[in-house]
Amino acid sequence: MSLLKCFRHKSSSSEQEDIRVVDLTSSDLSEVPMSIVLHERTLETLTLSSNHIQDLPLPLFHCQNLTTLILSDNELSYLPSAISLLVNIRELDVSKNYIREVDNAIKGCKKLASLNLSSNPLGRLTDGITQLISLEELYVNSIKADFLPANIGRLAKLKVLEVRDNNLNSLPKTISRLTSLIRLDIGENSFQLIPEELKNATRLQELWCDLNEIEIIPSFVSNFTDLVYFDVSENLASAVPSAICHCSKLNFLNFNYCNLQVLPVSFKNLSYLVTLKVEYNNLEYLHDSIGGLVNLEELFLNNNKLRHLPVTIGLLRKLIIFHLDENMLCELPPEIGSCVSLKVLTLRSNEISYIPDEIGHLSKLSVFSLTDNCLQYLPLSILKLKNLSALWLSHNQGKPLIPLQHTYDHHQGKRILTCYLLPQQKTLRECTPEERSVDDGSKLINRNSHIKFESDLTFSLPTNKLTRVPTPHPKKLRELAKITRSSDNEQKTFANPFCVPSEAPAFAHSSSSHYNGDARYEFTNLDCQSSSDSGFSFQKLKLEDDIT
Repeated sequence: MSLLKCFRHKSSSSEQEDIRVVDLTSSDLSEVPMSIVLHERTLETLTLSSNHIQDLPLPLFHCQNLTTLILSDNELSYLPSAISLLVNIRELDVSKNYIREVDNAIKGCKKLASLNLSSNPLGRLTDGITQLISLEELYVNSIKADFLPANIGRLAKLKVLEVRDNNLNSLPKTISRLTSLIRLDIGENSFQLIPEELKNATRLQELWCDLNEIEIIPSFVSNFTDLVYFDVSENLASAVPSAICHCSKLNFLNFNYCNLQVLPVSFKNLSYLVTLKVEYNNLEYLHDSIGGLVNLEELFLNNNKLRHLPVTIGLLRKLIIFHLDENMLCELPPEIGSCVSLKVLTLRSNEISYIPDEIGHLSKLSVFSLTDNCLQYLPLSILKLKNLSALWLSHNQGKPLIPLQHTYDHHQGKRILTCYLLPQQKTLRECTPEERSVDDGSKLINRNSHIKFESDLTFSLPTNKLTRVPTPHPKKLRELAKITRSSDNEQKTFANPFCVPSEAPAFAHSSSSHYNGDARYEFTNLDCQSSSDSGFSFQKLKLEDDIT
C-alpha cells in the first residue's frame, strides 16, 4: 500500500491540494516521510504516534496551516527551535519520548492551547512554556520535576494542569492566579497537605490528590462548589471535614487506603454522589445520614471494622453495587431488602450467621458473595432471586451456583435452605505482626522456624512430644536398613526401617550414630516394647544432614 493511500482527502482530482489529515500511527517509521511536505499548504492534522522517529526534519515546520501535531511514543531526544515556525499550531503532543529540554523558542507558538510533555526526562519546565499565553491544557506528568516555575501564574487561561508522578511537595504561590482551572492532578507526589494556593480555584471540577502524604483535608475544600470528582486515596488523612457538604455537586469520592475512622454527618447533603469508595480504612460504624445519599449507585466499604449497618441503608434505592468484604458484620438489617436496584452484594469474610428473609426482595440481584462467614443455613426467600447468577459460599466452590435443598428447622419453626457447603466453617486468617503481638505490645509470638542451624542441634528435643522430620531419600532408607541389620545380633530382617523389633535390646534406651558419606543418622530414646499388631514401636527417629 502506498503512503498516499493513508491520507484522507476529499476528491481524487484534487488529492495533492486537499489533504488535510494524515494519520501514520504505528507504521514502523524511523523518520518523517518527506511526501508529507508535498501537502504543506493544506495539511492541518499530522499524527505520527508509536513509531521510531528520532529527528524532525526542517521542511516539516514549513506546514504553516498545521494545527495538530501528535508525536507521542517515539524516540525524540529534543524539540528543535524551529517549532516556533508553526505559528498556527494549537495542539502539540510529544509525550513518551526522550526529550531532555524544550527550547525557549516554543514561546513563538502563540496559538498553542494544548501541550503534552508527559513521560520525558525534562527535570524542569523552561520559561518559554510559561509565555504561552493561549495555553489551556498543560500535561507534565512523569517528567522528574522537583518544582514548577514561579511564573506559571502567567498562564491565566489554563483549565487543565496535570503534574502527576513527580517529586513535588509544594506549588508556587502564583498558581493562585489560575482561577480558570477545571482539572488539577497532583497525584503521586510528596504533598503533606493540599496546597492553600488552590483555595481560589473555585471553578475546579476534578481534583486528584491520591498517592501523597496528606494528613489533613483542609476546610477550604468548601470553596470548590463545582467539584464533581475528588480523589484523596492512599494518603494519611484521618478525618473528613464537615465543610465537604458544600461540594454539593460531587459525583465521585474516593478515600481508599486512608485512616478514616468515621464519615461526617454532613455527607447527607451530597445528594448527587454516585460513587463512594472508603475501602481499607478504620471505619467502625456508619452514621444514619448515609441514607441521605439518595443517588448513590456504588458503595465500597471493604476492609474496615464495621460491626453493623444502619437501618437507613434501605433508603439507597438506586444502589447497584455494594461491597462489604472483610469487616466484622454479624448480621444484615432487614431494611437491606429495600435496596431494590442492587445487583452485586459481596459480604466475604465477615461474622454473619443469619441472612434476613427480606433478601428475597432484591429481584435484580445477580451476584451474592457470602464466602467465609458463619452461616448455618440460607433463607427460603433466596429462591425468589430469579436473576441470581452467582451465589458464593466457599472459596473452593467449583460453580457459581450450587443446588440448594429444602429442610425444616424445628428451632426456627420454618423451612430453610441448605447444601453441602453449610454450615460454614470460618477460615482462619493469617495474623498480622500487630495481631500476633502480646498484650503489652512489646513482643511478638515466636513461631517455630523450619530452618535448623548446626548450633541448634546441640539442644535435645523434648522426648514427650512428637517431632516432625522430613521423609528421607530412598537411598538413605536403604543405608539405614543396613545399619539396623548389622546391629541386630540375631540377623532379623524387617521391612520398615523406622520400626525396631522388640527382640533387639541393643537399641533399647541407647543412642548410637553412624557416619557414612554426607549423612549422619542418630537414633535416640527408642522404645522397644512390643505391640500386639506389629510387634514393633518407636518413639523418635531423628535424621539430620551432616553440615560439616
